[in-house]
Amino acid sequence: MKRDELPRVFLSIIITGIAFGFIEAVCVVYLRELFYPGIHSLFPLKPMSPHIYRTEIYREIATIVFLSGASFAISRRLREVPFIFILLFGLWDISYYLFLKLLINWPSGLLEYDILFLIPIPWIAPVYAPVTVSSIFIIGAIFYLYKGLAFSSLQLYLFLVSAFILLLSFIFIPLKILLTSGIHGFSSYAGGGFNPLIFSIGIILLIISFLPSEKLHIY
Repeated sequence: MKRDELPRVFLSIIITGIAFGFIEAVCVVYLRELFYPGIHSLFPLKPMSPHIYRTEIYREIATIVFLSGASFAISRRLREVPFIFILLFGLWDISYYLFLKLLINWPSGLLEYDILFLIPIPWIAPVYAPVTVSSIFIIGAIFYLYKGLAFSSLQLYLFLVSAFILLLSFIFIPLKILLTSGIHGFSSYAGGGFNPLIFSIGIILLIISFLPSEKLHIY
């Protein structure tokens, strides 16, 4: 990407990410009004019909498709697509929480637990977890797009391993619930139980994956 294109590209990414974060927040406001009227806390979870649950999964798939399509549309080179995607993802995610705070004064803080995703099973973590990941995505993606760099094979490997470990940290609670109490265990789960050790390992590897190749002694 040429340097003179960067302002336009970054502006497009910022507007798209923030606008989509607002759309996501509005959808959740509607869902909270339907399933949690007058209730501030998300847990214990309220039962959701299979139809609504499937619809939510389809909406999440559409979210990833939208972010992917926007990344391809904005990029000028194929190697830029992953960085534009994670930059959009990070802006969308953080904007989502900021707009929720403005619209319904939720979350009450970064330690509040949330359902992050539903595929393949629900992801549960305190708000600081996705915000931390998204912040690293934003900083790392801006650096690589500005410098016109790409990941080496080792960096890509570290990134994928970190993503897998972070996923494990997000599904740690749901897996524990499913293995001990089955699907009905979610109705009595009141929050807590996040594993900060697994999450920290994933975050460290994620940060390392964004270090320039020379810092990793890759030649």
